[in-house]
Amino acid sequence: MHSQLEALLVLLFDTDSFVSENAYQALVGMGGRILPDLQRYVDHATDISTMEQELVEDVIFDIHLNKILRHLEHWATFRNNDLWEGLCLVNNIICPELSFYNAKKMLDIIYQTMHNKITPLHTPNKAVCYMNEVFFKEQQYKAQTDRSNPQLYFVSDVISGHLGSDLLITALYYLLARRLQLRSWLFELDNNVVMLGFENTRQYKFTSSLEKNYKIGFYLYPPQEGRRYLLSEITPDAVLLRNSDVYLPINHVRLLQLIIENLAITYQTNHAFKRSKSLSYTAQQLTPFALLLP
Repeated sequence: MHSQLEALLVLLFDTDSFVSENAYQALVGMGGRILPDLQRYVDHATDISTMEQELVEDVIFDIHLNKILRHLEHWATFRNNDLWEGLCLVNNIICPELSFYNAKKMLDIIYQTMHNKITPLHTPNKAVCYMNEVFFKEQQYKAQTDRSNPQLYFVSDVISGHLGSDLLITALYYLLARRLQLRSWLFELDNNVVMLGFENTRQYKFTSSLEKNYKIGFYLYPPQEGRRYLLSEITPDAVLLRNSDVYLPINHVRLLQLIIENLAITYQTNHAFKRSKSLSYTAQQLTPFALLLP
């Protein structure tokens, strides 16, 4: 470990918050080249307190997050049609070295099972029925709105564990629908709720921690880009929602932004406030891309 890094670590642990914060920002600004030294320091130092160790771990987290943010901005600019890649980038925020090979393989198996049941002669309604049969009945995927468990937002854990946040379950279902060439759209409501709409189908999709009344799909005629959809224009049967609720089409970047925002809330719930602020900043940086319609 070189002398500049050692000096900054001393200042990082200073009792003066101004001094400590400046040292923190200087360390983050040094970027990925200091990560091996910082990781060794955390793993082997015996003379630091738990609070000091957590400070160094926060520095490591922010350096890594800055790198992921650059990848996310590149994805949002040039590759946002690939939602799977975006979901993997969000996963890498917390698990930098995680491989997605097994998760992708499991998703491919689910897709193939659906594909074997659906033919071009099936109506959209029948195709969605088969999707539901495989996804919710055979595979038993379920959604939760638990804000205390970050694993519910990690694509690898959700695919293998069959339990995820409502946002991620919706994203995976949408991925499969698009791969099956079913015309579908993502819509946002208030309170970070994302809905999935299909063209010309009256079949609903339900999944919830309460096992009922959580809707990730609804009947919708082909949407017109840029307009808002009131509940009364879609169906009178969506009893979960108020007549004043508004549906607005969103793109893949906005979906990822919502997932990252919910991760930030999760970290705030777990009292990891510094990481929560870092994730909130990352979500805000995606705003210019997220404002574009699909």
